[in-house]
Formats: sequence, structure tokens, C-alpha cells
Amino acid sequence: MVPGRTWSVVSCAVIALLLVGEVRAQCHAHAGTPSGPICEGTTQQLNGTANGGQGPYSYSWTPIGGLSDPNIANPVASPTTTTVYTLTITDNNGCTDTDNITVNVNPSADAAMTSSNAQFTVFNGNPTFYKCSANPTSLFSFDFSGTATGGSMHTISWGDASPNFTTNGATWPTQTHTYSQGINTITYTITQGNGCNDIQTYNVFLGTNPAGALVNPGSTQGCGPITLTFPIVGWATNTPGTIYSITFNDGTPPIQYSHPPPASITHMFSIGSCGTTSTDGVNTYQNSFSANMLVSNPCGTSGSTILPIVVSLAGSTDFTITPNDTACVNTTVTFTSTSTGNEVLGNSCDITPALLWSILPAAGWTTGGTLGNDNGFNGATYDPSSWSTGSTSLGVDFNIPGVYTIRLISGNSCGGDTLTRTVCIESPPAPSFTLLPITGCAPFQPVNTNTSVFGTSCLLTHEWTVIGVAAACGAGPAWSFASGNASSLQPQFLFTEPGTYTVQYRAINSCNVPLVQQVITVNAPPQVALNALSGICATQCVSPSAVVQNCGSAITTYAWTFPGGTPANAAMASPGSICFNAPGNPTISLTVTNACGNATANGNLAIGTLPPLPVIASNSPVCAGQILSLSATPIAGVTFQWTDPQGTVISNQPSLTIPNVTAANAGVYSVVAISSGCTGPAATVNVLVIAAPNVTINPPATAICNGQSTTLTANGAGNYQWFIGATQVGTGPQLVTSPAVTTTYTVSGNTGGCPGSATVNVTVYPLPVVNAGVDQTFCDQAIPVNLSGAPAPGIWSGPGVTPGGVFTPTPGQLGTVTLTYTHTNANGCTNTDQVDVTVQAVTQFANAGPDVTLCQSNTATQLIGAPAGGTWVGAGAGGWFTPSTVGNFNVTYNFGAGTCATSDQDGR
Repeated sequence: MVPGRTWSVVSCAVIALLLVGEVRAQCHAHAGTPSGPICEGTTQQLNGTANGGQGPYSYSWTPIGGLSDPNIANPVASPTTTTVYTLTITDNNGCTDTDNITVNVNPSADAAMTSSNAQFTVFNGNPTFYKCSANPTSLFSFDFSGTATGGSMHTISWGDASPNFTTNGATWPTQTHTYSQGINTITYTITQGNGCNDIQTYNVFLGTNPAGALVNPGSTQGCGPITLTFPIVGWATNTPGTIYSITFNDGTPPIQYSHPPPASITHMFSIGSCGTTSTDGVNTYQNSFSANMLVSNPCGTSGSTILPIVVSLAGSTDFTITPNDTACVNTTVTFTSTSTGNEVLGNSCDITPALLWSILPAAGWTTGGTLGNDNGFNGATYDPSSWSTGSTSLGVDFNIPGVYTIRLISGNSCGGDTLTRTVCIESPPAPSFTLLPITGCAPFQPVNTNTSVFGTSCLLTHEWTVIGVAAACGAGPAWSFASGNASSLQPQFLFTEPGTYTVQYRAINSCNVPLVQQVITVNAPPQVALNALSGICATQCVSPSAVVQNCGSAITTYAWTFPGGTPANAAMASPGSICFNAPGNPTISLTVTNACGNATANGNLAIGTLPPLPVIASNSPVCAGQILSLSATPIAGVTFQWTDPQGTVISNQPSLTIPNVTAANAGVYSVVAISSGCTGPAATVNVLVIAAPNVTINPPATAICNGQSTTLTANGAGNYQWFIGATQVGTGPQLVTSPAVTTTYTVSGNTGGCPGSATVNVTVYPLPVVNAGVDQTFCDQAIPVNLSGAPAPGIWSGPGVTPGGVFTPTPGQLGTVTLTYTHTNANGCTNTDQVDVTVQAVTQFANAGPDVTLCQSNTATQLIGAPAGGTWVGAGAGGWFTPSTVGNFNVTYNFGAGTCATSDQDGR
């Protein structure tokens, strides 16, 4: 194993260790604890769980047949045979685990029976064996058709108080039983040793087809609600077990009786029959109800229908008020009837009753609609068909405020209904209020007086709002209700911040009157702030100034004080120039006053002694890209301020550095000393920045074949040094190099002590791998042979070979020659390979034997050539020749291959 492969194996081992370095917890599946066996046809819930690993988990159960959901932890299983269920869980990391649980299933009993001499049906929801006969008794024959395990107990209760039939085993023989007219219930029970029992019941009926009918009681048309009693007749000969189902198609539920039925049935029709269609199978009646009785037993059905039953309903009154039951005077209120009726008139229904409107008081309003007139047909002579009906929709214009009563009567032949409602007609309010005084100092509470005139109003409300605009010196508009609230008649307001406030009031009813408003101004004591004072030197002067806000009230006085200054005080907004002769730190003060109070602001003035000229040093000149260092000799109690050539303050320290300088950093730097606000004269230094040389390499990039060399030439500087990485490989402007692999070269040089560098890549292409093939041996016969070299294309050279690779041995020239194959790839890199070709004499020649003469015949003669193993031309395979024709024939025997091939002829 070579060293490189040894390292590769170790590296792979390290990677493998890193890949398995994360250890994850194993997940576990639990299919649950097996419970006792279940009976066939019942279910069992599986209780799968998962733990370990990383949740959430996914669940999968197999087989999926008989499961309510195979992809949840707790499916319900309904197996028909004992089944092993497998739970597979997968956690959030892809870990999987499985577990099994067996659900044991015991066979269930099936208490099924048939009858060989009775018919079978399901009657009234029950399985029933029946015979249709008027005989008083009949013999029924029963057979077992279910399933049961061996040793099961079978018990049949015949339902007629006769002794039970009981037997043990998996089945039982045919049983017969005599039943009388009527219906009885068989209860068949199978009790198995495994507990999977079954009980089934069957009805047994002996009788004839039934009869029976409802009788029309008369008076089946009228105004509802109508109560009718229907006699039930014709049922006396029916057999017990007969069912009587009575249905009224007015939406009430059906009624069912078991034989015998009652003598009659009473029913109330409480809804109208409009819209209902009834039929007895022959006749159809619109807008009517029906009463139907169906009499049935296993042997047949009979029925009867009473119709038409026509029910009309009296009118029901209702109406809407639009837009509302409260409105402003001189507006239109619309009253719209939504009254309904349900009166059957022949084959049609009238659902719109006649209308009578009235409005009280009778004055103060007008309408374009019709109120209606009973024409005297009301009360004792009630007849809505004789009324002149009013408008369905009645628009009323009310021109006098007040409360009006609206009454609507709706009626038809079955009666009428009355509804009364009121509307309130309001007059517009006249809102008004005063706030006094309208100007004050915060906190400010003016007096609010509501002077509105409201008139007639039913739903009057009040709405107060305040819109504040903060004063320049305030913290923002701020107010509250001193008493009352936004919906009070006369609330009081408290304004705690200066500003301009707009108080708005609306008196709101249905007349939508615009709001009224009043503006008040709230002021505050003034605010004052001194502008910052720059330090000065003794004997110099300063002009103090301040920012003053009057907070809504004019400033009445200004009071300045200047301790140690000339003058010592002033009483104007701008005091002018104040001069100080001695150094120090005096406090300058300003107090301003307005109608709401006063405010004072103080500020310190630093008065210092003129500091000396700084003594500075620098490392100028510097090369571009290096660090510029500037420094001033420190002075106790003094600070410094440096300014760059552009006039920008760049430092307040005695010393500073500027990294990676460029030509933009060149120029004059200045520094001043500052003491107690007093700035001294400036010291300057001129900084020179020398540009780095622009070093280049020619060529800027090159490529060679492995084994070749290239010359790199540096320009733009001097004192050149060449490097590969950190290793120096040459000096001077030129470097001749022949790298074995692609390599990056760096050259560094300098001008005036400032360095520069450049890099160049020398790309090295590998030589192509050339193969001239294996050494070969040929015979000395002038037979051309094609040689093959790889890769193509290539050129052959050497004795006896063409450039295209065709080699021809020279007869008589024996020995070994060396041939060369040359290939140049796409990168221009050339390589060669050689092959030795040996030329030897032919060692075995073909011999067809002596010429022979044969007699004509159809018998083949085998020709013998030497050496053995050659092939014949002119004779059959294996050298068989048939002299079937008279004449002379030449046959040829060939032996050998390629340049060693020979042949000989034989005449026949």
C-alpha cells in the first residue's frame, strides 16, 4: 500500500467518526397489552403508544383490513378471525420501531331459523313468518339456519305460553308448532361455551287480509282551527297483529294503532290548507288537507282517504314603519302592510286581506295613499269583501310635531285582526351654549351654560366634543370633564395644558341639526432656555441670547444678571455685548414674566487664560497604505483640537493616527490648545503621502506544458524579489521558472522606500499519456500491417512505417526495429511511446502436394495439405474434391496468417 493511499484511508476513518458523532435516543413502539378474546362481529380498540426518540411520532398499523384508521395510535379493530396487528412508529428524527398485538376472535352464534311451509317478510320492522288462512289453527315447521359451536344450548320460546324447546349441540332437527289466529313472538336463544351468544326474535302470523276505513264526519270546510272526529269502521273481522296507520297531511306526525283500533280519532287542523294538494289516487284537490288510514298485516293492506278538508284562516295584521317610528317634522314616514290571510276561494287562495288604515289625531298630516273604508260593513255586519281596501304602502307627510297613533285592520271571511302603533314627530332643536371666560391660564375651568331651545323631542340626546391644538410650550392638549360627561346636558370642562381648544355641541334628534362650537384659549407661564455659551478668554466679550416662549400671554419683563461682567444686568430680550476682565466660571441668569407667571434659566460661562502655541511632530512623509502619526506635546489643564486639510475637526486628543493613508490624506494639519474655553494659536504641519509603485508582470498570465519553462518580467519599481507563498525563489526583474504544477508567483519591489507587488499564475498542463501498444512480431513478407496507437490522432516514425501507422516488412531484412508514436493534445503538450517490432523468416510454407490425375466419378477424394490446419480454395471443406467433370482444375492450399501467410497450388 503506497503512503498516499494510507493517508486516504485514515482520512476516511476520521470522516466516518464525525458522521456518527451525533447520538440519538432510540424510539420504542408499544402495541398495547392483549386483552381477552372478543366475539366475532364485535370490536376492540387498540391502544398503541410510543416513547423514546424525538416526538412527534407517526403511527402505522398492518394489516389495515378491519381497522377504523390504520394511521392513528388508537384505531378500532373489527377482525372476523384471530389477527396479529403490527404497529410501526416513526419519530421526528426518522427512527422506527415495531411491536405486535394479537386480537383473538371467538366465533359468534347466529340464532337464525327458516320455515319450510310458511312465507317470510319483514312487517312493521320485525322478521315475520306468516300464513294467510281463515282456519282457526295451522302447523308451522321451523329449521335451524344459523351457526353454533358444538355443545351450545338452544332455547326456543314459542310465544304462546307452550313449553320451550331446548336442545344441546351445534344444530337441531326440524321442529313444528301449531299457532292460532293472530300474532305471536318467537324468542330464539343460543348460549355458547365461549360466551359469544345470540338472541333473535321472530313474529308468527296466522290470519287473513285486513279491512277498515275512516268515515267522513262532514263539515270538512270552514275557518280554522277546525276539530274533526273520524269514525273508524269495518275492522271487526281483522286478526290480532293488524296495524292501523292514520296520517293527516297538515304536518302533524302519523298515528299508529295495533288491533283493535279505537272507535274514532279526533284531529285539530290548526293551520290553513292554502298551498297544500291532496289526492286519494283518483281525485286531486288543490288547497286542501286529507285524512288517510292504512290497514295492514303480513297478508295484505287496505286503506281509505277522506278529502277534501279545506281550512281557511283569518287575517293576521302587521306593518312596518320606514325609516323609523321617530321622525322630524315635514318628513315622510312610510307605513307598509305585511299582513297575511289564508282564505280558500274555490281552487285558489287569497293571502292578501282587505286593509283599513286610521291616523289620530286627524289633523297635522297629509297622505297620497288610500286609508280604506269599511262602507258600514263592520261590527255586527262584518264583511271584508264589501270593504274598499286601503293602500298596501301609505306615505304620510307630518307637518305638525306631536305623537300620532296609527291603526291597521286586516280581515277576510274568517275574521280580522287589528294592530296599533305610535310615531313621534319631532321639531328641530336650536342648540346654543356659552363658555366664560374664553381665555385663562392653565389649569383653566370656564363656566359652561347650555342656552338651547329643544321644542318637541322624543329621543333627544346630547353630544359634547373637544378638539385641542397644543401650544408651542405645552406637553400636548389635555382636558377632562370637571363634572358630567359627553352626553350630559351641561357638563363642565377643566383644561390642564396650554393650547387652543374648540368645544363642540350637538343636540341630536331625528332632525339632524348641525353642531355649534366655541373656541377658548388656555395660556401658561413662559418658558425660557439660554443658548449655549462658547468659552472666551479674559478681556474678551460675549453676546448672550435665549429662546423665550410666551405660552400664549405676552412677556411683560426681562431680567438678565452677569456676575463680574460689564454691564452687570440688563432688562431687554437681547442684552448685547457683555465683557469680562478676569478668568472664571460665572453663572449668567435670565428671568421672564407674563400674566400667568415667570420662568428663569441659568448658564455657565467659561472664561480662561490664552494657552501657548502647541509643539507638534509627525512621521511625514509616509507611503500610501501606511499609518500617519501626529502628536502635540501635552500641557497640563489644556485640551487640543486637530483639524484636517479639509477643515474638519478630527480629534481632541494630543496624539492621533490615521491608518491606510491615501493621497487624499495629504495636506496641512493644524492643532490648537483650549483652556477653559479659551482657544490659543494654531500650530501646523504639512503631510506628504508618497504613492506606492504600480508593479506589473509580463506576461500577466501564462501556460506551459509539464517540463517546459517560462520567463516572467517585472516592471514599475526596483529591488525586485520573487516569492511562491512566503518562500523567496528569485531576485531581479526576470525569473525563469519551470514548475511541475500550476503555481502563483508574487513579485515585490519598491520606489523611494514605498513597496508595491503583483502576482501572476503559471498554469502547468500535464503531458498526455501515450501508448504505442505491445511489442509485435511479423514475417519478412512485404504485407502491410496497420499499427494502433492511443490516444488518436498521432504520428508514427521509424523504419518501414508510414506517419499514418502502416508498417511493411522488407523481405530478407530480419531483426528488431523500434517504432515511435507521437501525440499532441488540445493544450499543445506532446508525448511519445515506442514499440519494438521483430521481423523473422517464414518458418512454415504451404504445400498442396504433387499434381495428380483422377478418373471422372462422383466419389469425393480428400486432398492432403501440409502443414495441417490450412484451408483449401477450389475444393470443398476439409480438402474434399469430387472429379465429376473432365478437365484440368487448380486448387490452392493456404496456411498461416498476416505477414506469415503462404499458399501452394495443386493441379487436378
